[in-house]
Parts: sequence; structure tokens; C-alpha cells
Amino acid sequence: MVFIPLLYKAKGKVLFLQRERCKGCNLCIEVCPTECLEPSSELNSRVQYPPQLVEGKECKFCGLCEITCPDFSIYVVEESELEGKEGVEQSA
Repeated sequence: MVFIPLLYKAKGKVLFLQRERCKGCNLCIEVCPTECLEPSSELNSRVQYPPQLVEGKECKFCGLCEITCPDFSIYVVEESELEGKEGVEQSA
């Protein structure tokens, strides 16, 4: 497993983002039913603005962003899968 920053954690689930994989297509932002994603203000190595969580909004872990992402850079994981994993950093 590649260790990636934690985007959002609640309800026993975690929303992960691999910032360096993101090509900035914003499809995840477009399909989010709770409108909890927005382009970040920081560029990644591909000179794109990967998504970030909108402050005050709550992810419902529906998985639409995961299904839509053509680069597999955003996905939902059960929190129990992270037990014993090192190197996972919280960014939000």
C-alpha cells in the first residue's frame, strides 16, 4: 500500500486522496452530491489543483468520487483496514 494523506475521516470510513496522481479533471467535484469537494489552492507535481474538502461540509462516503476518478486518485477505505499501518498522515 502506498501511504497517502488522509482527506477526511468519520463514521468508520476514510476518504483518501493521492494528490500526485490527480490530473485536475474535477470529475469528483462535479459528481459529489453533498458538494463537499473543491479544487485546492496548492498545485501538485502535475501542475494541477487536486480536490480538497470544503470547510464545514461533511462527506457521506457515497463513493461517487471514487467511481468517477479516471486516475484512481481518490477513494473510500474502511477505517479498520488502516489499523497497524504507518505513514498515513492527516491533512484535514
